[in-house]
Amino acid sequence: MAALDPHMLLAELGRVVAIPDLAFDDEGYCCLSFDEILVNLEFRSDRGDFLIYAPIGRIESHPPADYLGRLMQAGYAASLANGGGIGLDHVAGAVMFVHTIPLRGLTPADFTEEIRRLVDGRRFVCWMDEFW
Repeated sequence: MAALDPHMLLAELGRVVAIPDLAFDDEGYCCLSFDEILVNLEFRSDRGDFLIYAPIGRIESHPPADYLGRLMQAGYAASLANGGGIGLDHVAGAVMFVHTIPLRGLTPADFTEEIRRLVDGRRFVCWMDEFW
């Protein structure tokens, strides 16, 4: 079996979402927007996986008393929903959803479905609504 090509997987995603020239830049990065949901994709060749991350909220300068509890609940929900995580990116000033997809054994259909699931609300947008 030939080694999987992350560029081919991204190109197939582009075909499915009607972006025919979808490709990683020279550093293995691609940014997409689906209905105002920003999704960052990186291929990490040293780990053989895709890193997917997206802002789901802003870091509040004066958070309400239950902020940490809501953040912990969102992190727990992300973990239960097949391995995603929630964290704070102080540089971006955002609460981020983070997920990895291993390249090993991944088919174009699997990759496209995983991205779709991250965006469609069952694993991604629903946390944003619940958390904020």
